Amino acid sequence: MQRAPLRIVQSLRVPSHQPGHIIPTVSMQTPIHVRKLAITTRRPLAATTLYPQQHLTRPLSRLLSAAKPQPQYTHKQHQVHHHHRSIHTSLNMKSSSSSSATTAKIDWSPARYLKFSSERTRAVRDLVSQIQPLLSNSSKQPNQPRIYDLGCGPGNSTRILATTFPGAIITGVDTSASMLAQARVEFADQEAHHHRQGGVDFIQADISTFTIPLPIPPKNPDPDQEPEQDEDQPPTTLIFSNAAFHWLRTPTRLPTATRLFTSLPKKSVLALQVPDNYTQPTHTLMRTTALLPSRAWSASFVTARIGDVTCAQRPDLDPIEPVAQWYEALAPHATSVDMWRTSYQHVLADVGAIVEWVKGTGLQPYLARIEGEEAKAAFLDEYQTRLQGAYPQMSDGKVLLTYPRLFVVAVRK
Repeated sequence: MQRAPLRIVQSLRVPSHQPGHIIPTVSMQTPIHVRKLAITTRRPLAATTLYPQQHLTRPLSRLLSAAKPQPQYTHKQHQVHHHHRSIHTSLNMKSSSSSSATTAKIDWSPARYLKFSSERTRAVRDLVSQIQPLLSNSSKQPNQPRIYDLGCGPGNSTRILATTFPGAIITGVDTSASMLAQARVEFADQEAHHHRQGGVDFIQADISTFTIPLPIPPKNPDPDQEPEQDEDQPPTTLIFSNAAFHWLRTPTRLPTATRLFTSLPKKSVLALQVPDNYTQPTHTLMRTTALLPSRAWSASFVTARIGDVTCAQRPDLDPIEPVAQWYEALAPHATSVDMWRTSYQHVLADVGAIVEWVKGTGLQPYLARIEGEEAKAAFLDEYQTRLQGAYPQMSDGKVLLTYPRLFVVAVRK
């Protein structure tokens, strides 16, 4: 399949036998299962024509909280048990009255998020285009992969997955009740048929404690004989996550990804994408503005400990780990690990549009801490003023929002 032109300005290539590229060091003393590991990079395909534009929308309702246990259900491929523990390991989720109040005020608005639906979901299309060959139809067995869409929001990424893999059984997972309610409305027909020939359902859960159920193994008439393996059979399980894992704190993020990945059966796939913009002006200026003294909002951040990575209560997110750490976490359990970074250049109307963009996501924890609408408005005005110096106008008055994202695709050994 011919690859379409790319819309990127940066990409991470690991490895290649070219000067300046990173190549894992192995020797004959290295265990063979490690020496056989391969890490490749593939550029995202321009898959715009594959997915209807009206479905390319998806909010980032990402504050993770402990969820109620979900009832057991079964279907022809899986027996599903959803286990959730009351462990608060993500942003603003420590057991304290102040953090609980802050969390309760978070406003994950689909309408605000969907103002930039096309730009936000370009990464979804790029990620799906890379995993589609891994879940392609088998000549011996129809492809009906089991897909878990972690951080599904109102089901927009789920829609792309359902369109790309029409025979799949898909479960969308999110913590926002309002987003899940919208998703269930959008997928009412498909959800009704979930246990028959493919379909979609949704559950409310915390991805940091969510457990992926294993498929039921086929019956083997001879218990002493190993079941035959079909090397041509495609992966049966996909964990997909678009822009959710960055809401987890550093001590939890890689362990959660590794735990979920190692729970998968052979040839299954973990595919995730996370914004990697901790050092971008949009986010550095959030921190700078919040810490300004003698302002209407200053009292709201006195105890926030912004920038202190040891504090899980602070409103700012943790930086994304270097790619080497992702590789070291997943490679021992994988036949391949594919990683790349894309720096999107989004053309927006003006700096005010950038503010509207982040109001739907990264600014939410900051705004939730500020008491009073006047103080919030003053904070946003100051933040926008500072953004103007970081995002100059083009000749036509528009601005370019640089938005880097890290992609990881791993295949289970």
